[in-house]
Amino acid sequence: MNAVKSTGISDVDDKSNMKEDLTGRDRMVWNVLTSWAGHMVFVIAGFVMPRMIDRHIGQTSLGIWDFSWSLVNYFGLAGLGIGSSVNRYVAKYRAVNDIEGLRKAVSSVWGIQLVVSFVMVLAAVTVAFFLPSWFKERLGAEMEIAQWVVVLLGLSLAVQMAFDIFRGVMTGCHRWDLYNGLNAGSYALIVIAMVITLIKGNGLRSLSFIFLFGTILTEVARAILAYRICPEMKVHRKYIDWFQTKKMLAFGLKRVLVAIPSVIVFQGASIFVVAHLGPAALAVFSRPIALVRHVEIFVSKLAVVLTPTTGSLQSSGRIDDIRQLLTKTTRLTIFISLPVILFLAILGDPILSLWMGQRYEYGLILAILSVGCFLPIIQQSILSILVGMNLHGRVWIMNFVLTMVSFGVGILILEIVGWSLVGTAMIVAISSSCGVGILVPVYACYKLQVPIQRFLKQVFLLPIACGMLFAFCLVTVRLLFANRPLLAVVAGALSGGLILGPLYWRYVVPSEISVKILSFFRRRRWSESSLENKIGQGVPFGKARDRSIE
Repeated sequence: MNAVKSTGISDVDDKSNMKEDLTGRDRMVWNVLTSWAGHMVFVIAGFVMPRMIDRHIGQTSLGIWDFSWSLVNYFGLAGLGIGSSVNRYVAKYRAVNDIEGLRKAVSSVWGIQLVVSFVMVLAAVTVAFFLPSWFKERLGAEMEIAQWVVVLLGLSLAVQMAFDIFRGVMTGCHRWDLYNGLNAGSYALIVIAMVITLIKGNGLRSLSFIFLFGTILTEVARAILAYRICPEMKVHRKYIDWFQTKKMLAFGLKRVLVAIPSVIVFQGASIFVVAHLGPAALAVFSRPIALVRHVEIFVSKLAVVLTPTTGSLQSSGRIDDIRQLLTKTTRLTIFISLPVILFLAILGDPILSLWMGQRYEYGLILAILSVGCFLPIIQQSILSILVGMNLHGRVWIMNFVLTMVSFGVGILILEIVGWSLVGTAMIVAISSSCGVGILVPVYACYKLQVPIQRFLKQVFLLPIACGMLFAFCLVTVRLLFANRPLLAVVAGALSGGLILGPLYWRYVVPSEISVKILSFFRRRRWSESSLENKIGQGVPFGKARDRSIE
């Protein structure tokens, strides 16, 4: 069935509409798997690009690249979070076959985001203009390069904002496979072009131009795909509705409260590092952050598909299904993230040494960030469910206050005792986990009427037990291979896998998937044994093969 026929709305008859699960639950596992597969491109690029930049144009240039991204990421807050509302409302209106509502929602957001993208361009130019006044001492001779990078990366973000509705349309239609395939494929081509540019001796300015050009091509392709997936969608100023706009703005403003604390803490810490310690220090500090953020993104790939699904379930009045979704997905996020967090925290020095070299070997920073960010990471699925139910506003106001107070106190302490990378890592870890790690699960259980004690027991008990066995294995490996990083990492991964493999097969892999896997191997073994028996009895090979296949 092609993309047009699979929408299940408007142009498709009632029989076809019944065949498609508009809540997206039938595609959830496939969407998560394709999201993870697509993100592997970003993981590989995240390991390759920093090393290439460091080796070809130096540690300072790598710090400027990280610093420019820290500044540009603040511009995304200008979108007021309204883009995140598109996929929820697209899924919601498709679930009830409200074509007019879908068109109003998409067109209303489109009108706002065109204005926001123009504001982002102005912001990028303004920040680049004032950069010499703010960081002249630390950036020095690299100031002009930094200005160019900020402007070009800001333009790239503005292009993404202008086309952001098409992201929401694709994911609201539960086509995460196409969405992630496009992201991964385009970014792989961008990275290849960047690597070639570095090998030929070019610098950060060329990398920024490549990223901008690749972003433009990617977003145009995304718009074309969105129209094919959702042909009933129309984007036009006549569909812009002020009531719809206010409703989505209110949703978006609550949603942006989810992003603000993380952006301020992580990007703000990077800016303070440059201001007090210089761009080379930021290059060191950013590598542990990048590893921890990859874990967060992997978990978010599972969690993000829950927002449109939850919105559809809520529209259908299926609250019990949402409660089950809350428990199962939270437990799964802990199972997924805890081993990786332990691996990074215990084997931090060998990992950083193998990846970037001894100049970047700050395992203590990685351990602090990994442990400190564990609670916020495992709440991703709960957050997505709350967003899907439009219940995320109040809890994020409380989280925002707690995070900002703890971050502000941390900055004041470092101003008194002196700035260091370890101290910065500590205020990032404490600020990140201060609010969201405790507030979110309590609030979600209260709203969904799930007993908090039962919830905590169901989601934490078994993953923590498995994690303790894994941690013991990693500590043993670290002690045995203290001066041999490659052996430590390989032995830790293999021995830990041998321990977790049977446990995860028993407790994590869904029964329907394990049954299918076992059935596949049983059929294959039976087919091979049947073929051998027939050959042993003198049956011609061609006939034996045909009969075994039958």
